[in-house]
Amino acid sequence: MRRQPGDSGPRILPSIFLPLADNDNGSDQVQPKLVPFGTAGGYVSWFDANPATPPVIGYDVFYQRLSEKGYEKLPHGGNMIADLSNSSTEDYGLDVDSQGNALVAFLDTREGSNQQITAAKMGPGAQRLWGKLGVQLTNDSNSHFAPKVATTDGGIIVAWTGHSNVVAQKLNAQGQAQWGAGVVFSESGYNY
Repeated sequence: MRRQPGDSGPRILPSIFLPLADNDNGSDQVQPKLVPFGTAGGYVSWFDANPATPPVIGYDVFYQRLSEKGYEKLPHGGNMIADLSNSSTEDYGLDVDSQGNALVAFLDTREGSNQQITAAKMGPGAQRLWGKLGVQLTNDSNSHFAPKVATTDGGIIVAWTGHSNVVAQKLNAQGQAQWGAGVVFSESGYNY
């Protein structure tokens, strides 16, 4: 740390690393995402394949809340959102709603071997606002890929690729589907 002229306290330089998940047991932390929340800090999410937790092969979903100055607000190492058996990772979605809750959409293996799309709403104090498992948006034998999440007028939109189409679903603040089985975007002769 270095003081600037006129500063009364230490100044943290941007080149200082902030370890959020620094297990020394061979864990593999990958695909971090960061989303700010105005002047109140923000959230970081990532996948963690920790060989010390069952199942041994499984990229679990974690998140950490950061203060406006970059300090961890949850216990060091983050808070697990989902204990998965995914043997690899794929892109996923992270956003924050107007109340400061983290919104995460990911491929989920907790309800069977076929990866389904799940959305979770996590409170600033690690509360599971949509229940222990979140909201499972698919329940079929189709392949699903790369879910994304975005906030909208009091709810969220989750979109993903599945069975050669793009599917979007709106959830209200309580996690209830608003668009039936979802809106399907497809075009004859094209594979999304």
